[in-house]
Amino acid sequence: MCGMVCYILSLSFILLLSGCARFADNALEPARVVWGSSTRTLDKARVTALSKTYYCSFEDCYNATLLLGREWDAAIEAKRKKVEEENRDQGTLLTGEQKPDLDTLRPESETIIVSPEEEAAEALYKTRKFTIFIKNAQKKHLVIFNLPGSVDTTEVGVFFVPLENGRVKIDISSLSTNAKRTAAEIIFPELSQHFKEAIR
Repeated sequence: MCGMVCYILSLSFILLLSGCARFADNALEPARVVWGSSTRTLDKARVTALSKTYYCSFEDCYNATLLLGREWDAAIEAKRKKVEEENRDQGTLLTGEQKPDLDTLRPESETIIVSPEEEAAEALYKTRKFTIFIKNAQKKHLVIFNLPGSVDTTEVGVFFVPLENGRVKIDISSLSTNAKRTAAEIIFPELSQHFKEAIR
């Protein structure tokens, strides 16, 4: 009895000391592949990435890109999906730019009490250009989805590569050419307003 418990505790302690974050990230990768959300696939797609280089620090470029997106919120996303399914049942399929406004699609007889925090979160959700699914500053990448004109679940990788002389190269990759192009059309012009583009 003590042998098994001691073994589990020892293994847990070793994992904790050896850097459990790296272990957890590697352990989750097979689950992400099965689910269809592998950063490894997006990293391999970087050979056809759309790229630009800017004079900025990694932190500044990364944070400016984060401000364009909204954090993935399971509650808001579930609510939006439910409304889309109800509309689909009524014979209306809404996609891309036509995503439903949750307030206008509620039956008039249905009274829903929404807290100010939920209302603010939903308003912020509507103003952002895409959804941030994975953000990893340590590995210097983002995974985004829910881009206008693309299937909601199409993922796009945004990779930040620090270079010499205060420059950062940004690679945007996806298995979808359309989603990759849309992400570049959103991200690059915004970054160009804040940072000088570097000519290689």
